[in-house]
Amino acid sequence: MKSQNAWIVQKCLCPEKEFTNEDFVLTPAGKNILVKNCLFFMSTINKKLVNRIKNFFKSANKQKAVIGLSGGIDSALVCSLLVEAIGKQNVTALILPFNGVSSKENIQDAQNFAKKLGVKTILQEINSFSEPFSSLPWEQTNLSKTNT
Repeated sequence: MKSQNAWIVQKCLCPEKEFTNEDFVLTPAGKNILVKNCLFFMSTINKKLVNRIKNFFKSANKQKAVIGLSGGIDSALVCSLLVEAIGKQNVTALILPFNGVSSKENIQDAQNFAKKLGVKTILQEINSFSEPFSSLPWEQTNLSKTNT
């Protein structure tokens, strides 16, 4: 039997597809997950996200986007959706390392991913931008510095 979460996924994200109990497997933790139609599910979500992004840019009367690309999964996913929605020529990726904190691997991953997508990049260290935060009454962690 499908869980409440599986029903929500079906009705909200894929109302045109009727999933059956065979499309789900029960994990050891007792949660139902969609497996058999996973590619269909992912493709449907991708199309919906791309269409929403297209509609957003159209309604805002904008054609270009600037995105922070960290070398991580989240920004890579958003960047690829932007490229699909508005075209690589309309996307610029800012790579904003914190010198001494950001890993060279993340910077390289971001540059490689942008190159693969055909997106223009601008590399700008953010140390000077974050200087005013050094006077806060608590010590900043490296994570908080890179997320400034």
